[in-house]
Parts: sequence; C-alpha cells; structure tokens
Amino acid sequence: MNPFSLWLALGVTLGLWQVAHSGPPRARFARLGLGLAVLMAALIGARLGYVILHPTYFRAHPLVIPQVWQGGLSGVGALLGGLVGLGGLAWGLRRSWLVLGADLLPLLPTVTAAAWLGCWDAGCAYGPSAPAGAWWALPIRDEWGHTTLRWPLQPLAAMSLLALFWAMERRWQEPPAAHRVGWGGLVFALHTVLFSLARADEPPTWNAIRLDLALGTLLGAGCLILLLWNMFPIGRKTVS
Repeated sequence: MNPFSLWLALGVTLGLWQVAHSGPPRARFARLGLGLAVLMAALIGARLGYVILHPTYFRAHPLVIPQVWQGGLSGVGALLGGLVGLGGLAWGLRRSWLVLGADLLPLLPTVTAAAWLGCWDAGCAYGPSAPAGAWWALPIRDEWGHTTLRWPLQPLAAMSLLALFWAMERRWQEPPAAHRVGWGGLVFALHTVLFSLARADEPPTWNAIRLDLALGTLLGAGCLILLLWNMFPIGRKTVS
C-alpha cells in the first residue's frame, strides 16, 4: 500500500469515528454503515474518474482497474461518486438527503484533508516555487521525484480546511440540516477553488476545462442557492 492510501485510510477512520460519535449512541452503528456506504461510492467514483481520464493505459491494462491500493484516484470523481451514493441512500431509505448529508458531513473535511496530505507525500497538487531564502518554504517533491523549496500548499490546504469546519462546528451546535449542508458545501467549494488556483502542477482537465474548478464552482453555486432558498422561504416552509 502506498503512502497516499495510508493517509486516506487515516482520514476515513477519523471521519467515520466523528460521524459515529456525533449522533445519539443508539444510532452509532447505523451512521457508521451509512458512512461506509457513501465512502464506497466515493471510492468507486474516484477510480472510475481516474480511469476515464487515462483511457489509453487502462485499455491496455484492464486488470489494473480494480487495484485501487496501487494509487490512481480522482478527487473530482470521488466527490461525484459520494454525492451519487448519498442520493441513492436517501432514495432507498426514504430519508431526506439533506438530513443524511448533514449527518455524514464530517467525512468531507477529514477525507479531503487526508487527500491533501497524501498529495504532499506523493508529489501532486503542489504549490509554486518559493522565493530564495523564504523561511516558510518547505522542500516538496513533484511527480518526477525532484524536491524544490515551495509554498506549502498541501499542508496549508489540509490544516485550513479542518480549521474552517472546526470553527463552523463551534459556531453552530445544532443548525438545521439545510443550513449545515449549505454552509459546509459552500465553504468546501470556495476552499477547493482557492487552493486549486494556487496549484503549480498540471490539474485534471476534460476538453480544456479544469475539472476541479468546474466542480467547485457548481457545488458552490448549488449550496448558495440552497442557503438563499432557506433564508427567504416565501410562501413555503424552510427545510430542516
């Protein structure tokens, strides 16, 4: 198992622990199962996204496709897969997707922060080179194995994301589900766009469209609409 997979395993473990312990004790195992199901959907989406972006290699090596422990995951695919899994669970269990999403929201910052730290070790999603003599620069490896003093983008992204969600949890103890999902998704989307713009490596693209920026923008817009929809409930009830 490569170091990136180990970082992800750590993030998944911490996220599931938080999901299980953030609800009533009698619901811990149920919440744990729901979290595992969404994470499995995210893993499938992450692998499929990577395969779609690298079709030539995987057409020649189809047996490698299920070997996710070897590395090769797409962050965009993971988020899409997790959202599809969340929607499928909500439909199958006849539960509100907003309530379900609010229950499983702790998975988002922990797994994403672990992915940023995994990129730090794997030499991906790194920042630009730092000015000569910068005291805050860190020796960071790129995808070719070369180590250069760079902006510490990956650890900054991981720590700031965890700090933002920690601050939101401290600020709102028991907010309505729509409020929790809307603000959580909006903060995550803005954070993703900001740190993606600072990347110095080659980001994933499709037809010259940067997938990380596109998905971050769409997610942020959707969460903003959700928040506005619940702030101004003209002629209807707010979603809780």
